[in-house]
Amino acid sequence: MGSEEPRRDKTVDQLIDEVTSPEPQPKESGVELAQREKIHLHDVLDKCADVRMLKICIDDYILVRVGRYWYEGTVVEVGKLGIVMENQGHEVAIALGKISVVEVLRRGKWYRLYRELRSKIYGG
Repeated sequence: MGSEEPRRDKTVDQLIDEVTSPEPQPKESGVELAQREKIHLHDVLDKCADVRMLKICIDDYILVRVGRYWYEGTVVEVGKLGIVMENQGHEVAIALGKISVVEVLRRGKWYRLYRELRSKIYGG
């Protein structure tokens, strides 16, 4: 009992080093990661999410309809419940459940999917 050392995880030491390091590491975009790893951008799974059966990735240029409003911009973050996109310096967060139409510009071509198409396929 008296000879036990205080438990110290390696991750705690790493966190302390990161906090006290003089210069922060720049955030790597999905394009830079794909080029460095020599893989296609859309194969970077942790940077992508399925939105209405369409794969949306960070750095994609998208057009989204939510109700009667349209939002256009570049994807900044992708999560299980929503996406964050940026247009002219303004960030917009959109819940995935509210999206009715998604268009993605990929390799010079727009890919579009409607909410109604999903309901016809899955019956919901």
